[in-house]
Amino acid sequence: PDMGALMGPGSEAAAAMGPTWEGWVTPPPYTGKPTLYLADITGPTLQAPEGSTVELRLYGQPGQLSVQQTVHPEVGGDAGAKEGAGAAPDAMRAAFPITQPGRIAIEGPGGREWQVAPIADTPPVIALAGTPPDVEADGQMSLGFSARDDYGVVSAAAEIVLDLPAVARRHGLGPAPDARAPLVLDLPLTLTGDRRDFEEALVENLSQHPWAGLPVRITLSAEDAAGQTGLSAPEALVLPGRRFFDPLAAALAEQRRDLLWARENGRRVAQILRAVSHDPDEIFRSAPAYLRLRTVIRTLEGGLP
Repeated sequence: PDMGALMGPGSEAAAAMGPTWEGWVTPPPYTGKPTLYLADITGPTLQAPEGSTVELRLYGQPGQLSVQQTVHPEVGGDAGAKEGAGAAPDAMRAAFPITQPGRIAIEGPGGREWQVAPIADTPPVIALAGTPPDVEADGQMSLGFSARDDYGVVSAAAEIVLDLPAVARRHGLGPAPDARAPLVLDLPLTLTGDRRDFEEALVENLSQHPWAGLPVRITLSAEDAAGQTGLSAPEALVLPGRRFFDPLAAALAEQRRDLLWARENGRRVAQILRAVSHDPDEIFRSAPAYLRLRTVIRTLEGGLP
């Protein structure tokens, strides 16, 4: 708020009476905490959220009052009170954030002193609500998680990476896999509940991803309004994929996986697809399906060195 506007015409009268002061402590907006009027704090200790802004107005002859503080070292012990823009000619202003425990003192006639104990803004906490996830036949998964923060979570994400040591390196998974970036998914935040403590679920179908059906590790992250990030412990799981009940469909899906695993599998995949489809009358239920597969095989072989 504009503290000069809050003072009103009484500020000129206060200046005429001699040295006096006014002060406010304004917490960061994301905390939802109200502004504190320093004159109303009767005790020696001032508690306010870390990052709060202290603003002081001094009235009287220059030098009658001064401000000393140790809550923000970059400003220095002398808070550097200056003439306030737009204030009465004899008003001086000091403003600084609270970044550490310390002392604020208004020195001079009628001055006050406070020991400042900042209320720390802790990083968010996020965790999976249990694994493995619930999975439907088409590969859609529902993965529950919980998150909390003292002032509220503003964003969250899941990072999924291949758990290569846990992969059974047989058949088409024998070669070194092609490089692939981690899979990052935004996590849903509660729309109507309190974002300081909530539970939600990531609902996603990753059956088309090259890692579907393979071991992965998933790490959740949550960020608060102060830019702090909390991470969950990495969890191992098998990335859900679609379930195939037809043997031919399962075989084709496996060859797709092998081809996406490493481009060097191309020749092997083409050979297996030819072997699988060598007797189309016994395997395929329709001619178009067989013709599409033959087109895939020719396209694949055309790209081989």
